[in-house]
Amino acid sequence: MNPLPKSTKTNARTESAHPASIRTTDTDGLAHPSFDVPLERLPRGRAHELLQRYANHPSAFLTLNQGTFHFTLPGIDGFIAYRPHGGYLFQFGGGFGSRETQRLLLNRFRLFAHKQQRRICAVQLQEEDIPLYRECGFCINQMGSSYTIDLRNFTASGSRFIKMRNKINQARRTGVKVFELGRDLPRSAQMWDELDSITRSWLITKGRHAKLIEFMIGELGEPFDAGRRIFVARLREQVIGFISFVPVYGKRAGVLHDITRRQVDAPPGVMDLINMTAIERFQQEGIDHLHFGLSPFAGLTAQRDCVEGRSRLLSRLAALIATHGDFIYPSKTQEQYKLKWHPHYVAPEYIGFEGGFSLIGLWRLMQLTKTV
Repeated sequence: MNPLPKSTKTNARTESAHPASIRTTDTDGLAHPSFDVPLERLPRGRAHELLQRYANHPSAFLTLNQGTFHFTLPGIDGFIAYRPHGGYLFQFGGGFGSRETQRLLLNRFRLFAHKQQRRICAVQLQEEDIPLYRECGFCINQMGSSYTIDLRNFTASGSRFIKMRNKINQARRTGVKVFELGRDLPRSAQMWDELDSITRSWLITKGRHAKLIEFMIGELGEPFDAGRRIFVARLREQVIGFISFVPVYGKRAGVLHDITRRQVDAPPGVMDLINMTAIERFQQEGIDHLHFGLSPFAGLTAQRDCVEGRSRLLSRLAALIATHGDFIYPSKTQEQYKLKWHPHYVAPEYIGFEGGFSLIGLWRLMQLTKTV
C-alpha cells in the first residue's frame, strides 16, 4: 500500500477501493499525532449506487468530488463523506445510509476521529439530522438556506418574471444560443478546454488572490462523465457561459443547479437564458425538482436558528457575515439570484461542531473551502 503525499489531495484521475494512508500533517503544515490515518474513497459506481438508494440531500452528489473521502464499515451499506484539515474532520451532510446505519456510522466515525485527536465539524446538515447529532453532543447552528423549484408547478409567465423575460430576450437578440453538451454539442476535450478557460477568466474578475471554492461546490469532472449535465451559451461559435447540473435523489428528486461561470463581457441575461433553457428541457423530460443548493449565511432567521444548545457567538458571527461579509462570501448576491426564480421551498441547512463551537474550527473550514 503506497502512502499518499502529505497533502490530502488525491490524483484527480485515480480512484481506488483500497484505503490509502496519510500522516496527520495537513496542508496547513500543522503536525498532529504521528500514527497513520486510513483514507478511503469508494469506487465511484459503488458510492453513486448508495446515493441513489439512500440520499435525501439536494447536494449529496457532491460527495463524489475528488479529494473527498468516504468513511465506511465492513458489510455496512452506507458512508460518511469528509475531508481532514487542521485537526478536524469536516463531514459533508449526514451519513448516507438507513437511519440505523447513519447512527452506527456516526458513532464509529467519532471514534475514528478521536483516535487521531481530531474533532468533527459536520456541514450542510438537514433538519432531519438534528436529533441524532444533538444526541451525540454536537453544537448546531443554522449555516444558511437551500432553495428548490417544483418544476411541475413552475411557469415563467406572469408579472413576476417580466424583468427576467426581457433580459432573456435581450440576450437572444444579440445572437446567444444555448446547447446541452452530449446532446446538442459533443462532450469533447476541446470543449472542456473552453470551459476551463472561462473559469480562469471568471476567477480573474474576482481579484488577484481569489481561489475557486472547494468542498461544498461541485466540479466539472471529465468529458466522459455524463452524470453531470452542462448547458453552454455560445455567441458567434464562442462559449461565453455555462451552468452544470447534477442529479438529486430522495423525496424531492431532480437536479441540482451547481457550477455557474460566464465571460465578464457576456451580454446581460445570458445566465438566465441558460437556466431557462435547461428548465424547459427538464420539464419535457418529466424531472420534478430543480434545486439551487445551499447559500451560506442566507435566509438566517431566529425561528430556524433555534436548536437547543446552539452557539450564540456563531449566530452573531453568521448574521454579521450575512450583512457585511461579501468579501468572505457573496451570500446576498447568491440569494438574490435564487429568489428571483421564486422557489417553492426554502429549507435551512445547519453546521454542527462536535463538543461545542470553535473559532479555530470555523477558520479551518474557511481555509478548507478557500473562502479565506
